[in-house]
Amino acid sequence: MLNQMKKLIRLFSAFALVISTGNVQSQAVDQFTALQSIGEGSVFQSYWGLQFEGGKTSGQLDKTKRELKFELDVPERGNAFKMVDQVTKKEEINSGFGWLEGNHLTKPSLYSGNQHAFAYINGLMYYLKGIKDPQNITSFQIERIYVLMTPIKGDHLSGKNAVKEMKTRDHEAVLKKYFSDMKVIQQQATENFTEEEKNKLLMIEQAKKDKKAGNQAKNAAYWNSEEGQRKLSEMRQPDVILVNDTPAPLYLCHGSGAYTELKPGEKKSFSCLGGKVYRGTLRANNSSQYDATSNLLLDLDGKSCGRVVNASTVVR
Repeated sequence: MLNQMKKLIRLFSAFALVISTGNVQSQAVDQFTALQSIGEGSVFQSYWGLQFEGGKTSGQLDKTKRELKFELDVPERGNAFKMVDQVTKKEEINSGFGWLEGNHLTKPSLYSGNQHAFAYINGLMYYLKGIKDPQNITSFQIERIYVLMTPIKGDHLSGKNAVKEMKTRDHEAVLKKYFSDMKVIQQQATENFTEEEKNKLLMIEQAKKDKKAGNQAKNAAYWNSEEGQRKLSEMRQPDVILVNDTPAPLYLCHGSGAYTELKPGEKKSFSCLGGKVYRGTLRANNSSQYDATSNLLLDLDGKSCGRVVNASTVVR
């Protein structure tokens, strides 16, 4: 009898654990898959002016209802999404906050723009600010929360239950765990990219350059041609790897306002045609932003692709 009681207690405890965590995804799912699971046309309402006190979240309800829409194979961004005002039908990229791009080709953990981003986790879509580097998320601020009111398909947290979740979820902890879990998934996905996926990345980068130069992005027909395939072969050169073999953290400034901290022993890969990488210094009274110095660490001009560079040989 005593043994049976112990078994019942263990079963009840396990059941209670599932109930207490069931509203938050137990396994990280990439953003595009998560959004596709609720379906195009799913309706959201948002809360702004958020306050986080005593484990509770409160805010002002924005009564505007917005529908989720997908943008597939955007030349310079890959797959993306937007919101559409349900009444006016005005198309907005996430309510007018700018163009967004996934931080990974196949396994995005967020869609980001100019230091802001969106991430959807089981019933709640977060509008985040203060994202300095989408590839290395060290801090963020939750500006607004979009609550899933009506999913088009599937059994999802929505409506009143999603509103209740918004008010009680430990948002920061959930987001940090999600980003941490997804980082491992992204690394595995990158290591196993197919030739088609590698070509897709190159085409996106070229489309960005074409758009910036005011040219029309090359279409799929060109890339599938003999000339396009030859061009892709020329472009697809092995990355340059920077290894921090110094005893101190190394701050990097690269790309368009991107920041990365390399701890001792860590390494980072850069496209062989990825521009210039400078050493950075911590900005005064700010632990998450860097200022570029004149110390050029890598000049990624397409030469010496595939090389491994020890930081100790280029830091000064």
